[in-house]
Amino acid sequence: MHASPITPTPAGEPIVLQLPPGAALIDLPGPLGHGWLVVEGALRLDTDTSTGGPVQLALPGDSVGFERLFEQASPYAARAVVPTRLHALPAPAQATDGIERARDALAMHWRRATEMAALRTGPVPDRVKSLLVLLATPGPGQDTHALPGLREIASIVDTSPETVSRV
Repeated sequence: MHASPITPTPAGEPIVLQLPPGAALIDLPGPLGHGWLVVEGALRLDTDTSTGGPVQLALPGDSVGFERLFEQASPYAARAVVPTRLHALPAPAQATDGIERARDALAMHWRRATEMAALRTGPVPDRVKSLLVLLATPGPGQDTHALPGLREIASIVDTSPETVSRV
């Protein structure tokens, strides 16, 4: 499934992209070339070498596709786990803004890597609970939370859908 079109916005407003569950984020650098901010929902980030589950999840407040700051291509393929809303990130106004964005991204990647390790080790009920807690983190103005399907949950926590259904 491909991403839905970018929502047109008035001048000065962020460029918004809405993704239904399962939709791929084709343009990871975004229309402005500096990535996306996850405002609501969750993205699954996989690489060509990923087997089974995702490499990482991107949740509200996380940035994806910002690798152009480092003159690199993104190593990820991104897909919405639940309905997801993204805002295109503009170019940093100053070099210090780019450094701050990179610092924040590094902290986010470290945090998410730690969370992914917890989602893939230990008893399955604990892994499923941890995933649901992560997905319950609200975005700005978000008061409801969509849940992924059993197959998606199973893939993320590295188990079978049948095992997830028994949790």
